[in-house]
Amino acid sequence: MMETAEKKKASKAKNNKTANIRSRNEKLEVKQRYTPESVDADTFKAWYDLMLMGRKLDDKAPNYLKQALGWSYHAPYAGHDA
Repeated sequence: MMETAEKKKASKAKNNKTANIRSRNEKLEVKQRYTPESVDADTFKAWYDLMLMGRKLDDKAPNYLKQALGWSYHAPYAGHDA
């Protein structure tokens, strides 16, 4: 009985690997949600303000951590904003 369960598990794992390989070869069509023409100036300004605030927090986070203010770990915002 144990052998049958192990065979099923191995077969399932093999099928999952095959499915992952197939999905990598398929081409995805991604529709652009936002384009410079479709977004108004106020939205761009709001996005810029959010990015700027995230970057400023990144600059001040090490000092906050040294002073034991706020949280115990800071995951940087830089690189995740674009």
